[in-house]
Amino acid sequence: MTHPLKSEFPVTPMTPSSHNEVSLEIMKGKAHHLRGEIQDALYWYRQSVLKHPTCSLSYFHLGEALLALNKLPAALKAYCKGLACHYTIQKIDFYPPHRRIQGSTIQAN
Repeated sequence: MTHPLKSEFPVTPMTPSSHNEVSLEIMKGKAHHLRGEIQDALYWYRQSVLKHPTCSLSYFHLGEALLALNKLPAALKAYCKGLACHYTIQKIDFYPPHRRIQGSTIQAN
């Protein structure tokens, strides 16, 4: 796809990742959270989890509110669920493979 005014410069359309998209519910929750209205924030974070069950940010914000209310086991569960939904968790190997050069092992960059 090219820009209509400058056809010599290709334009790549960008679409936001659904994994990191901030939902309206999270924004409403943050507004309450910043005012110290944690119960109201918790409501909106729960709505975000219900509406966006595969979005890691929904779970991370829910965990943040639960932690503020000193509900530690529930906060840990929310954080773990967020990590499980996070797109980088899908990678099989976080470290580059080792390769051999002239009989010695070095780590690939």
